[in-house]
Amino acid sequence: MGRAVPDLGRRCARVPLGDRQRPGAEQLRHHLERQRDQAAGACPSDRPDWSLFGSAGGGGNPPAAGTLQWEAAHHGSGGFLAYLITGDYVHLETMEAQAATCYLSAGSGYGRGFGTARDFLGQTRGEAWSERTVGQLVGIGPSGDAIVEDYRAMLQNIGARWLAVAQTPGINRLGYLYDYDIASGAHSTTVGIVAPWQQHFWMQTLGAISDLEHFADMTTWNAFRDHLYTGVVGILGGAGTSEFGHARAAGYTMRIADTPTGDPGAWYDSWGMVYERSFGMPNAGGDEMLGRSTIPTGYWGNLLPAIAYAVDDGAPGAAAAWARLTASSNWSTFAGSGFADTPLW
Repeated sequence: MGRAVPDLGRRCARVPLGDRQRPGAEQLRHHLERQRDQAAGACPSDRPDWSLFGSAGGGGNPPAAGTLQWEAAHHGSGGFLAYLITGDYVHLETMEAQAATCYLSAGSGYGRGFGTARDFLGQTRGEAWSERTVGQLVGIGPSGDAIVEDYRAMLQNIGARWLAVAQTPGINRLGYLYDYDIASGAHSTTVGIVAPWQQHFWMQTLGAISDLEHFADMTTWNAFRDHLYTGVVGILGGAGTSEFGHARAAGYTMRIADTPTGDPGAWYDSWGMVYERSFGMPNAGGDEMLGRSTIPTGYWGNLLPAIAYAVDDGAPGAAAAWARLTASSNWSTFAGSGFADTPLW
């Protein structure tokens, strides 16, 4: 599918002769072509040090439009489904504009980099959200398109960057590579506290984007993805002091380090230690999923797609983790609580 849609997109870039005879069609075609020319300036390579605030500007979200504001960590998949279904060129431009907004909202400061070497490096969920948006564009955008290829190079560099971190000697064994909250002291200024559900969103993002096969060679990206999958497998552990009991896997926060450091080499190596330091007691197992969506221990919504992608992609231990989860004494109640009734756009 990812190879079929680009061809459709190129065809839709030119208004058919019959359509040109319709009122306003020629004006629309010229308008879209002007937009296209202007959008080329949003290529990372064309504006390597730019942010939304101009050359060498700092990062930040765009200005609000009344009560509405686009945000890096909470924006929809603008244009993706519409372009996938219709191939209409205007939806491709929507995807390109949103990818550019992700790029420009990051800015070049804080070690994020310039041009196609830029990474997002904000909140962990914001990193994931922006990778999702750029990944959707390069996954179904036209092959050879200058804008698409620029963002493809950027995403490829992001994957290579994080895989290099994963391969650093002394890296933790949790599957976690980066967390904004721990270094910023968002949850604690004395110990290392993270929000695992943000990590789970990053994991599911990598799984979803890899399904689009957005690179000719997926080796590096998939290795990066598979490393993160160890995080969702680990948090769905069984009984035993070396594991993290899956019953508490949906907590809002947990402790992964003795100090609030952003160095992933200083984080715990054992999920059993994470459990003990988070809850003040060794893991004793348990077969009842704790928490519900209305309280801070009920963040299952991001975890479920993360483990689902891990199972589909054959991550080591994922099938066993899924089996533990679905064998929970209250699984049937949980599974019937409405997940299938709410569309995920």
